[in-house]
Amino acid sequence: MRADTVLNGRYRLRRRLGAGGMSVVWQAYDRVLERQVAIKLLTGTAPDTARIRDEARAVARLTHPHIVNVFDCAESTGPDGTVLPFVVMEYVPGRSLADRLDDGPLPWPAAVTVAAQVADALAAAHAQGIVHRDVTAANVLLGETGAKVVDFGISAAIGDRDAPPGENSILGTPAYLSPERLAGLPVEPASDVYSLGVLLHVLLTGETPFGGDTTTDATEAHWYGPPAALPPIDGLPTEVDRLRRRCLAKRAKDRPTAAELAAEFTALAAADRQSAEPPAETVASPDGSAVAVASADGSTVAVASPDGSTVVASAVPAGDAEPGPFREHRRIGPLGRRVALVAAVVLVLAVAVGASVAVWPRDQHTGRAAPDVARPVTAASTGAATAPSAHSGTGSVSASPSRSTRPSATASTASPRPSGSAHRSASAEAAVAGDCTVDWSYRSRQEDGYTASVLVRSDRSRHGWTLTFRLPSGQRVTGGWNGRFDQDGTTVTVRSAGWNDDLTSQGVSIGFTAAVTDDDGPGRGFALDGTACRLV
Repeated sequence: MRADTVLNGRYRLRRRLGAGGMSVVWQAYDRVLERQVAIKLLTGTAPDTARIRDEARAVARLTHPHIVNVFDCAESTGPDGTVLPFVVMEYVPGRSLADRLDDGPLPWPAAVTVAAQVADALAAAHAQGIVHRDVTAANVLLGETGAKVVDFGISAAIGDRDAPPGENSILGTPAYLSPERLAGLPVEPASDVYSLGVLLHVLLTGETPFGGDTTTDATEAHWYGPPAALPPIDGLPTEVDRLRRRCLAKRAKDRPTAAELAAEFTALAAADRQSAEPPAETVASPDGSAVAVASADGSTVAVASPDGSTVVASAVPAGDAEPGPFREHRRIGPLGRRVALVAAVVLVLAVAVGASVAVWPRDQHTGRAAPDVARPVTAASTGAATAPSAHSGTGSVSASPSRSTRPSATASTASPRPSGSAHRSASAEAAVAGDCTVDWSYRSRQEDGYTASVLVRSDRSRHGWTLTFRLPSGQRVTGGWNGRFDQDGTTVTVRSAGWNDDLTSQGVSIGFTAAVTDDDGPGRGFALDGTACRLV
């Protein structure tokens, strides 16, 4: 098969994503539903078409955040007349664990997080009577929402065999096959658990736990040999290794279930995140009139201002966070927290402390909060303050300057708990870093591109505005209107066109056409004059 080949008059192959012993995976375009899909063309010793269709129907019943959806199953005729079954799946931009492992093993917290998500996906499949049969690093993608298990297209029902009696064929990757699979016994969920144990070892070390220079040696190692011990890994809990060894037990009945693994791995990953958080730090202003307490990651600062009020502020770089749980974790150090604390004190002293925040008084003798009595404060007429909402009874004040790429500091309401500790209210949790919204819509879609319109609104007037956003790789802006468009890599910059320099609450509508050679998904990471916008 070649690029631009159209299968069954519907699926146009765009680019080859990868290949295995039994299949080739393509990124394709569904001409009927006008969307990107992934297509796995089965070749070689693939089972018969009828069974593939039955399995695809079974997998289509699965709905899980860590399982790639199956959309269709059909067959096509190759150039040599061979009938090739294929499975149409959800296309997930990202790379596989196998590709990630080219850079070396994962840090153990990331490896355990992946194992938890894969185990949860397998548990959902097992509950529906489905066994994956090929849980490997190549069949797990790392996307924005975490790990995604793919290639359920060769899964089987519990109790099935890899081949009819008399045939000697086994589906799957030998390095990950359980002893019972190698023996040709019926498929069972414990076989997936064994493969997950191999995967966890690979994530932690970059190597498989069983050696062997030949297929026979590898098979005997799975049957009789002990798994390799883990090398010293800094901070790795002994419980992780214990679970790994349980997964690799020779007898299926000695292995935990996928659901048990999901729960235990999730707990271990959560415990690591909690233990990694440094304690909060407190600092006072030079004259002692204001006291600030920073959260562990430096993203939240609670400030007691001179009049005894308390303000909770966020100090997160607007639009700077890369989405997805596998981004690089940047922890603010002690110096960074102290700078944030001092800045927070200065901020509260500079902004009218009554600006649309709910506060509670402090005991003038002890300095402790007195949560039993709350007193309202009138909004200050600073121009930056927003009046309290009639629905929530609260409001917010943004102290971030316009046209700035610096971290925004958004003060929000804080309702005292019975213990007197400050925490962010529901409205604060939902606060947006900026004061603008973006409404993206497709006006038309074609196989090789699309036309989109973007409506940008701002809560305050702006003059000479600039909008930036990112497009998926493989997209190129070919024309635009109501703005001056520039593209640098995946970043698109749109500047006001002159006649629409003034952006008001009514908003400005821009539009453009784009050529697509890869993912035709929408833009992301919108920012207006450097302030992050909310996509609506």
